[in-house]
Amino acid sequence: MGFRFLRRVSTMVLLLSSQEQPTQFRVVPAMKPAQRIRLFEEVYARDGGRCVYCGIVARRPGRGVRRAADLATLDHVVPRSLGGPLTRENLVLACSACNNERGVMDVEAFRAVKAAGRET
Repeated sequence: MGFRFLRRVSTMVLLLSSQEQPTQFRVVPAMKPAQRIRLFEEVYARDGGRCVYCGIVARRPGRGVRRAADLATLDHVVPRSLGGPLTRENLVLACSACNNERGVMDVEAFRAVKAAGRET
């Protein structure tokens, strides 16, 4: 069942079913900015500031930093859409190019695709 963003209410995000007549809703707690920054810094330090898929040094996002292929992003090993948790163990550092290219592809399959691309 798909969900769409409805609105943000203080620290909670309300999501409604994407059906024509929503029959149920669920409330997902939103992460505070300080928690999100701390989580990003911990994963960045753990992975050594490098994309786990292609190995490039990923730039930290910040003021004035626009979208770029080498911008550091957090990637869910098991995507949230497939039931993956929002935990440090399920997050890795990825450049935005690899994160966008991977989508919801399996991690091992994506690594094989990246390795095959490097060989050619």
